[in-house]
Amino acid sequence: GHNGKEQEVTEGIYGEVFNEERRVQMALSCRSVTVIHLLAECRSRLPLCATSSLLRTHDVPQLLTSLLHLTPWKTTHEGQEYYFQEGRWIAKNDMTHDMGPVSRFECQIWVSLYSLLMDRESLSMYEITSSRRSSLLKLQGLLNETLLSQLPILEPFARWLASLSLYVPQQERPPPLVMTVRQLGDDNVAGTWQGKWEELSNLLAPASLTPSAESLRTLASNLSSAWNLDALETLLPEDPICALCGILAGRRCSRCKNQWYCRRYKT
Repeated sequence: GHNGKEQEVTEGIYGEVFNEERRVQMALSCRSVTVIHLLAECRSRLPLCATSSLLRTHDVPQLLTSLLHLTPWKTTHEGQEYYFQEGRWIAKNDMTHDMGPVSRFECQIWVSLYSLLMDRESLSMYEITSSRRSSLLKLQGLLNETLLSQLPILEPFARWLASLSLYVPQQERPPPLVMTVRQLGDDNVAGTWQGKWEELSNLLAPASLTPSAESLRTLASNLSSAWNLDALETLLPEDPICALCGILAGRRCSRCKNQWYCRRYKT
């Protein structure tokens, strides 16, 4: 009997720790969605690479769409429906009127989707492929009257989803190259030329604005040398092999510039 009580106490402690761990994980997930919501709202103040990362690298719209279908903020236990509100699970019957029929977590997801997909600039960077279109169209069943009455801002989004059913999916294209230029600091150009910008502009003006014929010839020579096949041969990892007999070759095909031969062949 004594061992049975100890086992019950141990199981109770493990159960409390497990429930607390799940609560903390859910609270952190809610904060992550809050961060995404703030990033989506403040994209105009962020570098272009931030928008590219949200839409292309991580595909945040599809992530948010999956969350809306999974509804992790809602669960059922012993026939009672619970919602995750204010950092804890609250029974539906115990929810106050100020909480509203739609949880704050769900509202942030919908508003984040609206901010990302209803902006013309960001939508131009987000290709609506067939798989993305199919996933987004499933959201139409979730846009009920209760949600629209609490978030009337979603009405244009609902109309956009309706028009999306007539949209022809785009073919996937390679993403654009977006790079973040390093900010000029005191340890580089900004520090060296601080207070001497006019001198720097006068130094660069002849080559950039009014280049001479000699500088243009030098530039053209440098560009042409970059495509010199003889110079690029030195970068080959292995010696060229004859395409016919397999021994070391010393002659390149004058037509395709790709095949090598050990001696001259007539075709």
